[in-house]
Order: sequence, then structure tokens, then C-alpha cells
Amino acid sequence: MDFSLNCTAGYSDVVVASYPKSGDMTEGRSAKLELRNADTNRSIDATGKTYNGRYAFDGLTTMEPSLGRLLVGGFTISVGGQEMGTYKPNENDSAHVRKLAEACIG
Repeated sequence: MDFSLNCTAGYSDVVVASYPKSGDMTEGRSAKLELRNADTNRSIDATGKTYNGRYAFDGLTTMEPSLGRLLVGGFTISVGGQEMGTYKPNENDSAHVRKLAEACIG
């Protein structure tokens, strides 16, 4: 599963993007981008777009401690109710995501 996070240090806004390999890839399609695990669910309004020849669903949310824990602990990502995959961080990933969350929370 491919996804990305982007924020600017000191600002709590974070862009979450998922890069599906199949499914409805209509340009401009609106859908909910959902990150969830057993403890937390984050639903983000997202739009499908093509960037540099690669289709992505992305949306803006706020980096809060609950989102940081979700990202560090691993999650399943869905777009429009269709499961795209599961992210299970290794030790290095968790440290990287923790630093990103801390920087975005400020």
C-alpha cells in the first residue's frame, strides 16, 4: 500500500494521500479517505487527482495526538469504503512517523 503524509513544521495541517493501484480513478472524484485501527478511526474528505502521471486521493486533516498514535501503531486505509491495504510500521517507520507527528503538532 502506498500513502504519504505531508506537513509544515509548526502547523497542524497535514495532507494525507493514498495511491490506489486499481478501482475508480475518475479525475475529481470525491470520496472519504479513512484510516482506522482497533482504537481509532479518522475520516478525511478527499479528492482524486493525477500528479506526475500517478493517481492519488488526498485530503487535509489536523495532526492531533490521536492521529499520531494511529499512524505510529499501524492502520488500514480505505477510499470510498473500499479497502486499499494495511500499513504495519516497522521500528524505523514508527520513529520516523513519531518525529513527523511531533513536528506537525508543534
